Amino acid sequence: MKTDSIYLKIPSDKFFLGLVRKVITELAGGMNYSQDDIAKIEIAVDEACTNVIKYAYTSEEKIAFKGGKDNEINIKVNINTKRIIIEVSDAGKEFDFENYHVPDIAAHLKEMKMHGLGLYIIKNFMDDVSYKRTPDGVNTLTLVKYIKKG
Repeated sequence: MKTDSIYLKIPSDKFFLGLVRKVITELAGGMNYSQDDIAKIEIAVDEACTNVIKYAYTSEEKIAFKGGKDNEINIKVNINTKRIIIEVSDAGKEFDFENYHVPDIAAHLKEMKMHGLGLYIIKNFMDDVSYKRTPDGVNTLTLVKYIKKG
């Protein structure tokens, strides 16, 4: 089974999220995903990138077009006939993925909180989600979505 890889590198700035969504939607749209699954993949990747933009870098590092490893989001997409694998990487602050607790959704919505559900959405929209941080300080969130058979 042949796997194709696509790489996208953007500054950690919300200005570039539309480009990321477009690329992800086009790639997933060329595969055998339902429209519902394409939308879920797009939303999950958008949430992953948004979390990097909001939380990974300090405000000084968030200056668009600053350049350098300290302000980048690297996205690697592997596609084949069975699945799409998307790796969202950054060199920002480490995230405690293992100790993330899903908030009480009913209470969260009752209080009309607009933030804090990104990882919950990602985990519910994708089939597999994992996180690792390398010794040299690179965070990678890996998202996998399998193609459902007819």
